[in-house]
Amino acid sequence: MMSSIKSTRIFGYTIIVAIQIVVASGILAIVSEFSGLASSGLDRLKVDDRSGLVDAGYYPSQVTSDPYGPFGVKHLHPYFLFSLLQNNNSSTAQSSLVVTLDRGGFRENPANNVEYQDNYVLLGGSTAFGWHSSSNSTTLASYLAQALEARFINRNAPSWNSHQELIALAKYKEPYVASLSFSGSNDIVLGCANVENNIYEDTPESFRELETQLAQSQRPITILRFFKNWIKFYLPDTYAFLWKSKEILFSGPTDKKEYQVFSGCPLALNGIVDAFLQNQKTMRAISEGRGARHITILQPHIDFFLLEEESSNSFRRRFYDEIMLSDYCRGGGCLDLSVIDQSTIGIEMFDGHNIKKAVFSDPVHLLDKGVDLFGKKIAEFLLVQDF
Repeated sequence: MMSSIKSTRIFGYTIIVAIQIVVASGILAIVSEFSGLASSGLDRLKVDDRSGLVDAGYYPSQVTSDPYGPFGVKHLHPYFLFSLLQNNNSSTAQSSLVVTLDRGGFRENPANNVEYQDNYVLLGGSTAFGWHSSSNSTTLASYLAQALEARFINRNAPSWNSHQELIALAKYKEPYVASLSFSGSNDIVLGCANVENNIYEDTPESFRELETQLAQSQRPITILRFFKNWIKFYLPDTYAFLWKSKEILFSGPTDKKEYQVFSGCPLALNGIVDAFLQNQKTMRAISEGRGARHITILQPHIDFFLLEEESSNSFRRRFYDEIMLSDYCRGGGCLDLSVIDQSTIGIEMFDGHNIKKAVFSDPVHLLDKGVDLFGKKIAEFLLVQDF
């Protein structure tokens, strides 16, 4: 009898302690979120964090944290697999000083004058989107609109590859003069990352993660999953901080996206090139069927402008050469922005101190100075095309 009473008491105490832990954890999570502790901790954990741009005075003075943070979240989309939220719902007050989205979830281009006669469609991933541009007015689309006095419509999003560009172009309904695929980097990185998984070379980023999340969403709701989903929805910074901490704890901090996924790539080069070219050919067919042109622009990468040869540069160079020498590009309509000439010597990547000279914010994304430099080359190329 005494043993039964003791067991009941222990069970009761356990339940009470468990409830107290849940309540305390919830309070701690709320305090962490709204005090800014989670956001600050997340900034410190991110290997590829560029908050130094804020400290360097690159963004408007009211911006005190990375304005692009909210736009790194992928949301399921019925056409594109994932994209940004519509109506700018993913933004914060500070982020909206730098980035605003239109009703479809694409970045607005304030340089699109209603009096301009021609429309161009700018396709691509995060670099075309203008990741780390200081405002909507300093993106590639904005630069080209002003340089060519034409409207440049953004149909690009962070992490997109040429497969998603193809879908975006197919779903675009308005008339246009030409479609521009400002692309290459994501197809290389994702193609290399997918080599070991034995799936399609142009599989979009995070496909496996989204697939796993979808499978998990079909499972019965438990208290633990309810609590996890509640934190993820209402306390996104706290959730991201906890997730990143777990990732570093069990696997260590890595930045493998740009430099460590190339080991198995040489054998997969032909497949990645073929997948990229097939998407480009299909986009060209779509545009030509609409009485327009399609232009493929291989985006620049910092490795091409460094004195030291990088392993990723070697593979990337082979990929770009295969594209430019293909039958698809021999007839024109292709531009390789990685080709070095006198105007590109001395290109620098942001190191926390060289904000006035830096062209790249990281190996692939452009700062405003980079947009001006490469935007000029694109504008010069387009001006001699027969549209």
